[in-house]
Amino acid sequence: MRHRLQSQRGTVLMVAMILVLLMTGLAVAYVAITGSQALQSYVSYKSDRALYVAEAGLADSMLAIQSGGIPTDQPATMELEVSGGSYAVATRPEGNMYLMIESRGDYVDTERTVRVVAYQGIHPMFNHAIFAGDSIDDPDYWLDFGGIDGGANRRDQDEINGNVYSGENVLVGDDATINGAIEAAGEIVGADGSRFEYPIPDIKGMDYPNNHDINVNEAFELEGFYSTLRSADYGAGMALPETNPAHIFHLNPTDRQVECDMTPGDDFFMEDIYENNPKFNTRISVAPGGNDKVYFMVGDLWINNKNLYSFQLKNPDTHITIVVQGDIHIADDFHYHNDIMSGVAFIAIQAHGDPHGEHSGNIYLGDPTEGTLSEINAFLYAENNFVDQNLDESGSVDFYINGMMSAGNHVSLLRDYTGAGYWKGAYPHRWWQPDPDTEMVHSKMTVDLDDRIFTGQLILPGLPKIDPGTGQWIILAWHEIS
Repeated sequence: MRHRLQSQRGTVLMVAMILVLLMTGLAVAYVAITGSQALQSYVSYKSDRALYVAEAGLADSMLAIQSGGIPTDQPATMELEVSGGSYAVATRPEGNMYLMIESRGDYVDTERTVRVVAYQGIHPMFNHAIFAGDSIDDPDYWLDFGGIDGGANRRDQDEINGNVYSGENVLVGDDATINGAIEAAGEIVGADGSRFEYPIPDIKGMDYPNNHDINVNEAFELEGFYSTLRSADYGAGMALPETNPAHIFHLNPTDRQVECDMTPGDDFFMEDIYENNPKFNTRISVAPGGNDKVYFMVGDLWINNKNLYSFQLKNPDTHITIVVQGDIHIADDFHYHNDIMSGVAFIAIQAHGDPHGEHSGNIYLGDPTEGTLSEINAFLYAENNFVDQNLDESGSVDFYINGMMSAGNHVSLLRDYTGAGYWKGAYPHRWWQPDPDTEMVHSKMTVDLDDRIFTGQLILPGLPKIDPGTGQWIILAWHEIS
């Protein structure tokens, strides 16, 4: 009996020792884990503080740049101790419009460096063949390109010569080619590009309803008259005297009642009733007092005639800006008389009572009933969207823009269709080639960037700005480099 009691006492002692060892191990592990978490928390704290200090350096440098305390035409540095740490900022000009700014923040034994690109000058969209700002911040928006290069019998691939930007995503599919930088705030699929985010123009800040030179609506109210006009090519409608700068517009012509009925307000057709010309390159003569001016109208603007298929500026040195508080419909060709000296900007802005841009701020490309759109020479900006209009085999199966195609929101041109044939040759000397099978076809889009505005070679009045009237530097891109 005594032996059993002694044996039980030994077992209890062994269990107690094991428990003590386990508790000691757990305590040591807890202390180790707690210490590791505290160390990780401190490391994270130091890293965050270093980033905050670097960003403080950026903010201080931008303030100094705006006030003239830091030169923008040569490299410069700025250092300061702040919030228990210090920052060192270096600025470097890239041309006369861009600044590269790097700010290194140091806190205890940790450093982080961020780099930004600051910009001052003409809006960067003027350095892009296509610009889609995505003002509604739609994560599902894709600026897409496509088409097949099938040789002589089929070449419907998109060709873009100039930079491309999307405020969301870019998709380059099939054989589409982009000869320029591809920049996007989101994803880029099908080609190499860089992540970048540009601001859209401040159209409200431009205040076009009050800041313009020629009010087209008021011109028709004061001097408008109804006439059957000199030529049947123009139909009958409201006109203006030839001496009035706004005589290059024709109001609500009766031979285009179908088009007028498509819109909620007045319809202005860009055509010069005092010029009698053949169907191609019908002249538009800007009056001497109408050059270097901003034209403003409330309603819809059309480049569309039932009998004339192409319009051309008569004056070799024309530079005007046409702002439309409504939609712009481009159904016929538009040309300059001189591609070096002339330029026209068409700007569609939203109406105050149309917050979603259903009937304003859009540019429609294509003829509603025919395929007469082939070539546009102009700088195009839609505060809202670009919209396709009959861009298929029954209309325009290919079109060319020399200038730029920019939108505050989306470039949304649906151009894929099931075709039974396609056009061959150059407009207007082209012919229809039947397709042996009814495969999916793509309407070809070619855009060549006209960089004369961006380089300063061409000056047009009243162009959209990033931040009207301030001349401030703005930050275009931000990323951490270490």
